[in-house]
Amino acid sequence: MKPIDRAYHKARLLRVPFSVHFDLTFRCHQRCVHCYLPEDWRRGEGPPELDTSQVKSILDQLAAAGTFFLTFSGGEVFLRPDLMDLVAYARGLNFSVALMTSGTLGPDDAQLEALAAVGLDALQVSLYSLDPAVHDRVTGLPGSWEQMMRTIEKSRARGLRLVFSSVIFNFTFDQIDAINQYTLKEQSYLRMDGTLTPRWDGNSLPPGLEIGPERNRELHSLIGTEVRHWQESLTVAVSPELSAELAGCEAGKTICYLTPQGDLWPCMDISCNCGKVIGGDNFIKVWRDSPKLNSIRAMDGQIPEAERLCDYFRRTGRGKIIDQFS
Repeated sequence: MKPIDRAYHKARLLRVPFSVHFDLTFRCHQRCVHCYLPEDWRRGEGPPELDTSQVKSILDQLAAAGTFFLTFSGGEVFLRPDLMDLVAYARGLNFSVALMTSGTLGPDDAQLEALAAVGLDALQVSLYSLDPAVHDRVTGLPGSWEQMMRTIEKSRARGLRLVFSSVIFNFTFDQIDAINQYTLKEQSYLRMDGTLTPRWDGNSLPPGLEIGPERNRELHSLIGTEVRHWQESLTVAVSPELSAELAGCEAGKTICYLTPQGDLWPCMDISCNCGKVIGGDNFIKVWRDSPKLNSIRAMDGQIPEAERLCDYFRRTGRGKIIDQFS
């Protein structure tokens, strides 16, 4: 068994938050058709964000709790002017750090050099199509495909590990093979999914956008076996045997999600606020003692082994997840 496998098994046994997704901002300059964030939040009119010292305090708490994999995202994460400082601070705490970005508002040359020097684990770029017009249709930002490709080329030149995140829609379903082949050519990693996160403000996504369960199953059967898949940083690190175990749901067990306001959720697809983690040792307290989080953990017997908790809620029609634990 690989050392990382042993660490992950121990994290499961001791309920350690081994992998944390931390959104640093909800602000974004793009207007993607499938975005789950309220429009005013993307414009910067949402709740106040944590400042630099507050984020660093939470990172200290995560390190003390045993977190290893840390993903910074948004919104557009490069809208945080303190991003490079936070990445350097996180690397100083020995996190394996990944960044999720559109690739259209940074990183600039100096930032790429700094990310390579500090040892960024991965730069994850949203790629919706190899057709510029189709990609820009998704982002709502003319020229986004060209800017993204420039970011990819510059990142590759500096030796950064690239991950392509591809959400598949009905109108991009015929792009699957092309994206697969591009990933192979680039010797990069791929995250591909057709399940869309419902909008947090309760508004509906555009009709006909989501491919649905049947086509989603077809999607996963079409993804080439040669493609190197990426699953919350773990797949590239653990053995294939342990990677196969990650098909189910680890929400609230070994993974969690933090909002730009310092709220802890089981994961970003389960909109259940389990408590604030700002200051002191609040992260540990919320992670261990939150009644909502413990209620979610107690649902193990109800969820099929290979199903995610968010999929279970959607399939069973139990309404907004947040209502189940209010």
